[in-house]
Amino acid sequence: MLFEMLLGEAMFESEFSDYQILKILEDPKQGVPWDRLNKSEYAKQWPAWVVKIASACLQTTPKKRPTVPDIWLEFYGSMGAEGATAAAKSQTTQYAASTSGLSTAKFDALTGKLSHITVSGGPVGPSSSTGGSSAGPSGSRPVQALSADDKLRYAEEWEKAGNVAHAYEYFKLAAESGAAEGQFRLGKILLDGSHGKSQHLEHGAGWVQAAAEKGHTDAMIEYGRCHHSGRGVPQNWSLAKEWYAKAAKLGSSAGSKWLKALEAEEQTALRRQQNEAAKRRFEEDKKKAERDRQALEHAAAVRRAAAEEHERLEKEARDLAARREAEAAAARKREEEAAAAAEQARRDAADWQRRGQAAEDEKNFAEALIWYRKAAQVENAFSQGRVGYFYHKALGGLPQDKRSAVEWYRKAAAQGDAQAQCNLGTCYENGEGGLPQDTRAAVEWWRKAADQASVTAQCGLGYCYEKGLGGLQRDKRAAVEWFRKAAAQGLAEAQCILGYYYSSGEGGLPQDARVAVEWWHKAADQGLAEAQCSLGYCYSSGEGGLPQDARVAVEWWHKAADQGLAEAQYILGYCYENGEGGLMQDERAAVEWWCKAAEQGQANAQCGLACCYEIGSGGLPQNTLAAVQWLRKAAEQGLAEAQKALKRLRY
Repeated sequence: MLFEMLLGEAMFESEFSDYQILKILEDPKQGVPWDRLNKSEYAKQWPAWVVKIASACLQTTPKKRPTVPDIWLEFYGSMGAEGATAAAKSQTTQYAASTSGLSTAKFDALTGKLSHITVSGGPVGPSSSTGGSSAGPSGSRPVQALSADDKLRYAEEWEKAGNVAHAYEYFKLAAESGAAEGQFRLGKILLDGSHGKSQHLEHGAGWVQAAAEKGHTDAMIEYGRCHHSGRGVPQNWSLAKEWYAKAAKLGSSAGSKWLKALEAEEQTALRRQQNEAAKRRFEEDKKKAERDRQALEHAAAVRRAAAEEHERLEKEARDLAARREAEAAAARKREEEAAAAAEQARRDAADWQRRGQAAEDEKNFAEALIWYRKAAQVENAFSQGRVGYFYHKALGGLPQDKRSAVEWYRKAAAQGDAQAQCNLGTCYENGEGGLPQDTRAAVEWWRKAADQASVTAQCGLGYCYEKGLGGLQRDKRAAVEWFRKAAAQGLAEAQCILGYYYSSGEGGLPQDARVAVEWWHKAADQGLAEAQCSLGYCYSSGEGGLPQDARVAVEWWHKAADQGLAEAQYILGYCYENGEGGLMQDERAAVEWWCKAAEQGQANAQCGLACCYEIGSGGLPQNTLAAVQWLRKAAEQGLAEAQKALKRLRY
């Protein structure tokens, strides 16, 4: 078209087929006969901007070619009124005189394009095919400014001219402008996949619906057909009938025909369904009759087989009863023998357990392990727990193996052995033997053991209540209850703790120094260093009904210090420094005890040792740096006296 417009004559003769023309035009540089265009005097009359657009349109790369709106904008912007008029007239004359066989439709389409220019004398261009004026928009406004009717008219003209691509664009513009006919035609194009466009049922149905809702009868029928066949919308015969009826009501005979056709189709479908249902009932009745016949035959066969089976079963039952009686007698005998063996095993296990305990009491751990292992093999829970303990503590020649210890603890604990349950809880508390550190699990096992009066578990449970560990709420009253249970059974640690509670009046107990002293005495008599130290304080101050007796206090502190209790070691050093409690004043002995306590982190002992280094007493050389080192350790623990001494020494 572009070549023919510029040349003013046909590019190809009539004998060329469409396929041949397309193959030639695949490469514009090769397929276009440029020599004819360059020699044409007519082509030379076109303005430079037209040639520029033509060259751009013939680019081999599609993206470099201008769009239709680009061409129209260039056209309106470049041509003046007179030039547009002249071009229109010249174009009209050339096409009218051409012998190339151009169709009237192509001629009308071309003149329709040129008629978009308005000059002072009025619209330019030939009449439309219907005899009316084809005047376009005034001035140089673009295609988008045309009225909906103009866009629709141009679309029809392009369609008549055979340019379906341009026709589609104007139908789309008319549809977007709200013209019902444009919406209908655009919808049909998308539904049918015509005008070179791919089929798009949903969009097509949408445009047809828009036209139908504006009263366009053909659109109503087409939208009804969409629902009729399920094109672009879900199939719905009720909606199809509604749209056919609306078209028929507006006088559309086609709407009436489609409505009648759909009603007839519904009747046909109904009859088909009824016939199929009747056929299914017939087949089902036939199958049922066959099943009834087979059932009767089967029932007769079953009765015969039942009689035979009854006779056979009676014989088998008699035989089975005889066998079962024999088996029962044999089972009773085996049970009696197993019970006797189990009883013997229990007696043996109890005997082995006693032998193991006796050997353990005599510190003969190797022999004890032999007996415990024999008893553990026959599921003696106590012995299993002891084997676990031997693995835990590396006794009886065993290597320390906490994983094996946990395995044996678990076996014994599962049988309810309280000591094993307590030990398993301790392993959970410390994360030993391959177990995760889990105070909740520890509390669970300690509670099981504590309910069986395990003093260690009771004390551990009391500690968890005291500190709020293992998922327990902090509850000192509950803690005191468990400590009391353990103390009543003679556990020194629980007795000492119970003494602290009576001394402070916590856990729901009255503050009673006398009762505290009683419990500390019981624990101290068992050699518990903490209780011995507390008892020393009571004798020193004359509390809890005790006479004030520094000598007795020093005796108890000495016992605790000998066991390595740092606090007692510091106090004993203090007594040596000052010659209290019947002790000779002995700074060297004081330094010895303070050294032991200081190395365990006792802040007061660290501060006392620092003073000795500062002045060089107690057999120590005067050493300010050593004094400062010990003062810093004490100060880091918050001891105010040490902090003041550091300031005094300017450190």
